[in-house]
Amino acid sequence: MMDGKIIKIAIAIIILAVQGCYYDAENYLYPESVCNSKGYFAAEVQPLINTKCKSCHSGSSIGGGISLETYDQIKTNATKVINTMNHVAPLSAMPKGEPIMPACDIKKVQLWIDGGMQNN
Repeated sequence: MMDGKIIKIAIAIIILAVQGCYYDAENYLYPESVCNSKGYFAAEVQPLINTKCKSCHSGSSIGGGISLETYDQIKTNATKVINTMNHVAPLSAMPKGEPIMPACDIKKVQLWIDGGMQNN
């Protein structure tokens, strides 16, 4: 009877010890949450828009009637841009036909919006 209790206690100690073993650095626990974005338009937002959005939202191919060629156009459509990046209904998910963008890319745009959409 005593051996059974000892085994149960030993198993409990091992389980508790194993559960306590992990890397506690944020980038190991939450790799997507580490993003060094500052929300700067010229360095972060505009290059992202140029790469992910301009092929359908500039020149003669203005998807959804939204042009994203200039700072003013991007600023005017900022709410639509962030909502489509987050796949918020009723807007279509963007970029079209692609999975949701990485959290850090979305954070860049959100920080820019939250910071007053400066042309910096």
